[in-house]
Amino acid sequence: MRKIILSIIALISAYCVQAQEPQRYFQYPEPPESLVSLDQRTSFLVEHFWERCNLKSAFSSRAKMHEAFNDYVSFMPYADTTVVCNSVRKLISDVKKAVPAQLPVLFEMAESSLYSDSAEFPIDQVYMIFANTAAKSKEVAKDARERYSRQASQLGGSMVGQKLPNISMTTSTGESKKMNDISASYILILFDDPDDPENMMARVRLSADYSLNKLIERGDMTVISLYPGTADQEWKNRIATYPSNWIVAASPESDRYFDRRNKPTIYYANKNQEILSKSLLAENLLVAFRKVLQNKEQIETAREAAKQKALEQQKKENESPVITDNDR
Repeated sequence: MRKIILSIIALISAYCVQAQEPQRYFQYPEPPESLVSLDQRTSFLVEHFWERCNLKSAFSSRAKMHEAFNDYVSFMPYADTTVVCNSVRKLISDVKKAVPAQLPVLFEMAESSLYSDSAEFPIDQVYMIFANTAAKSKEVAKDARERYSRQASQLGGSMVGQKLPNISMTTSTGESKKMNDISASYILILFDDPDDPENMMARVRLSADYSLNKLIERGDMTVISLYPGTADQEWKNRIATYPSNWIVAASPESDRYFDRRNKPTIYYANKNQEILSKSLLAENLLVAFRKVLQNKEQIETAREAAKQKALEQQKKENESPVITDNDR
């Protein structure tokens, strides 16, 4: 870990050295030597990144501006979250004051660098600021505003650390449920996408896994196959072969509140329905389930052994002769 941190600090230093070179679109800030930790240096870079950029002319080269924006974003994962969010709000405000016509371009850059399938740093909390602002910006076209609004709604309802949205569902048996009605130590939601072959493979692998089925049998896990559409006859015909120990349900409402960029889309939540992950692959989950089951079985074995030992000790004590005064 120390080597990784030192490597990142070295990378930051390299950025600062190159900041003075002609190929940079503008001069980047250089953290003072008094700032030595990774978060201090990256926070400084994020906070002061745009101070030497002439925003009125910067968008004349969208390619160079986008490259600089990517450099700006690359520091965010290591910087203080509050500093990052304040910096983003200030950037949006400064662009709006200097060149309001370029706000749509800024939002497109943010979407590409922070949200799209090819985004190197998909940071939901940061992109939410851009998306929420873009959804309300009169400088943005109506169809784009609607897209940003949908993205903000999906991210806002399903970020890691938040509770699962309390959506309404119709199960394969015709029963109406709310997400909050489901009680389990852990909840695994696999979104049902009939057009995605990876989704089918994930469903097959999960349904056949011994450890996952054992956790379901023990009551430690509830698995939901969730279709983001209506519970029509076509859906009912398709799910006839789905695992009988899963909750198979449909919810058109889910498309509004769940981010489904990752394919296959799998959410993992704890007993409080707090989202633990939305990006784990099926194979990684299967490895985790095996470890969870092993740990639970080891704990139970240890408890049973301790209980048996205590019973044997009690039995010995009961069988021991009682020494009376007459025996003495």
